[in-house]
Amino acid sequence: MSINVVERIDDRVKVRHMLVSVSDKRGLDEFIPALVDLAALDEVIAVDDGDAILMAQKLARELGLAVGISSGANFLGALEVQERLGPDAVVVSGDLTNEGFRPEYKAWLAYAERIDAPLFTVPGNHDSRNVGYLHFEELVGPRMWTHDIGDVRIVGVDSSEPDLNEGKVGRVHYDWIMERFSHPAALKVFVLHHHLLPIPGTGRERSTVMDAGDLLEVLMHAGVHVVLSGHKHVPYVWRLEDLYVANAGTVSSMRVRGHTKPCYNVLEFDGDDVRIFRRFPFGDRQLMASFSLFETSRGHREPPVQTTSGAESS
Repeated sequence: MSINVVERIDDRVKVRHMLVSVSDKRGLDEFIPALVDLAALDEVIAVDDGDAILMAQKLARELGLAVGISSGANFLGALEVQERLGPDAVVVSGDLTNEGFRPEYKAWLAYAERIDAPLFTVPGNHDSRNVGYLHFEELVGPRMWTHDIGDVRIVGVDSSEPDLNEGKVGRVHYDWIMERFSHPAALKVFVLHHHLLPIPGTGRERSTVMDAGDLLEVLMHAGVHVVLSGHKHVPYVWRLEDLYVANAGTVSSMRVRGHTKPCYNVLEFDGDDVRIFRRFPFGDRQLMASFSLFETSRGHREPPVQTTSGAESS
């Protein structure tokens, strides 16, 4: 199973951090400026000084931010509030089952009930085995869908082919995809199961989307910013011009390659900034890609090959 988590950062986080030495016995009032109205705060979050120091060092080392201990504390407080709020949506990019049988789908539903967030799911190649896509439609929902989370538009498409490992979207769906993304949105996200680009460390390439070239062209003309996919159980992000293709690992199985571990992707969208992390259950997270929508350019592109007349110029 491949899972992607879409999150927005809450900008109303309020954190109190105090540096108190062992020999310093002054009262708390001396640490709080007079202009701070404590009654206006929603909540006070305590952050350990040692953790704040380590976070400040990490921000400097990994992001090049020359910030102090209080900034480290504020960042930790923001992360804690984010964890409490939970994601705005959870996107599952397929393989809920192994053979597509109905009891396997029932087991997935019991697991999905524990996810406290809107859940958007596309089927994987395993889900379409043994006519399993019928159970998907009955128990999970439509295989193609569109959802808006604030100013984020997410469009999901079924790329699975019954009883085949390879995937395909097909020309019959290209106009529908273009129409779905024609609506204004600050961030446009496309979801499918199969990977559009080869994934390093996965051996001989044999199961990408069969019409990957045409589909990539459609997505670029549609102004899509991020593609979420799964299938290969290896978390990786490719950048192709202004399009970021993020493949998720597996979060619920030990079918991992090499030294990779079970994980899921987290997509954070804050203003113009987009960050994609790999997150390990009960562990740390690692930044895989970050970009600013303000900096991405949508320059001139030729019309899609599928729409050109093919007439030769004289």
